[in-house]
Amino acid sequence: MITDSNQKVLQKVEKLILQTETYINENTNFLENRGIDKNNIAKEELIWILFSDILIENFYAEKFDWQCELEDFEYLLMNLNQFKTKFQNLKFSNLR
Repeated sequence: MITDSNQKVLQKVEKLILQTETYINENTNFLENRGIDKNNIAKEELIWILFSDILIENFYAEKFDWQCELEDFEYLLMNLNQFKTKFQNLKFSNLR
């Protein structure tokens, strides 16, 4: 499981799915930060966007530019919870 059963994350995801309108209204700042008008996008797309934001905010996912440097990519990946615990000895220099 992505979140190792992190209850904080699971509770947010549950609310997003079961109380979608409430969750969207309580978290419009995530959408505004992305330049998304909640009235001009399908509810299903909003759910996926907000789901990804939950993962990002809790260090289970990351967003970055596809052209980022290897060092930046390494920094972003190594700050993810799963990488910190399972891939701490990964050598990114081998990817060059």
